[in-house]
Amino acid sequence: MADSLDRVDLHTAREAAGILDAILASGDAISVELLARLMGLPVMLRVSGLPGTLAFFAAKSGTDRLGQAYGDVSSALQTTVARCLTGQGPTTGTIALVNRLAQAPIDEQAAASATVESLAGWLRRLAEATEKEQARARAAAGRTPEPAPAAERDNGDAQ
Repeated sequence: MADSLDRVDLHTAREAAGILDAILASGDAISVELLARLMGLPVMLRVSGLPGTLAFFAAKSGTDRLGQAYGDVSSALQTTVARCLTGQGPTTGTIALVNRLAQAPIDEQAAASATVESLAGWLRRLAEATEKEQARARAAAGRTPEPAPAAERDNGDAQ
């Protein structure tokens, strides 16, 4: 059983790494703001719940580089939730997905929450690693670290 759990965990780690790779592919670094939000994602899930977290990342999505990065995370979270839902009903679009989640049987709601929490844990770990790597790269290049905006200094809980 532990062997199968390890593979599920590695699958989730690979999924989280893919999300960050997609964001990095669009530029040379991930913004301090997004890294802070990803590091606070597990807490956000506990405080705001899954529907609130889905809505937050969807609302932050946009057309600029940061908005696109938020969109990548939003899309990944929504896809993860949709995979946990069976039966009929739309699962595309934030409002439709939240409605579908609210109508889903409790076991599917629990599965979606647990799966997203696992993904959030890996996103947090990898965001921390990315933050350190980016800081080392800036230091090696003789650049000063970018300051964290006020929204990040409150651990990503403000919404």
